[in-house]
Amino acid sequence: MRKLLNLSALMAALVLTMTATVAQANVRPTALDVMDDLTPESLLSFVKEAGAEDAELEEGSVTWTAEGITYSISVFAADEEEEGPLTDIFCQASFDYEEEDLAKVNEYNAISRHIRAYWMEGMVYAEQDMDIKGGVMSAQLINFFKKFIASAEATKSFFEGEGEN
Repeated sequence: MRKLLNLSALMAALVLTMTATVAQANVRPTALDVMDDLTPESLLSFVKEAGAEDAELEEGSVTWTAEGITYSISVFAADEEEEGPLTDIFCQASFDYEEEDLAKVNEYNAISRHIRAYWMEGMVYAEQDMDIKGGVMSAQLINFFKKFIASAEATKSFFEGEGEN
C-alpha cells in the first residue's frame, strides 16, 4: 500500500512537472525581436513601456520630469570601420541640489554600481549609458530603462539623505 501511495505521488509530481513545462513553452516567444536600428521614436515607445508615460520627444531626445527629476535619453549611432556599427544610448537624470558637497558625490560614485554622478551649478547629474553592437531585444531595453529610472530615484534619495544607494 505504501509503495502504491509513493508511486501515485511520483506520478502526480510528474504530471505537474509536464504541465508546467508545456505552460512555459506556450508563453515563450517564437521569434526574438532584436532591434538593430533604434530611432528616437522607437526609443520613446520603449521608455513609455518602462513606466514613463509622460515622456515625449524634444529635439531628438526622450525627455520627461517625475518626482523632481528631469530625465533625458538619447540614442547615437556610429559606424566604426574596424568593429562595425555601434549604437550608444545615453541616459541622464538631473535634480536640484544646492550644496556643493563633492565628498558626497565621491561617496556616491564609490558605492554606485549603475550610475555616475557629478555636481554642477546647483544640480546633481546622474548618467548611465548602454553600448549596443549587433542589436538588442526590446525587453532588454525596457528593463534597462526601468533600472535607470529606479537608479535615478535612488540617487536623489541618497543625496537628500533618505537612504543608501
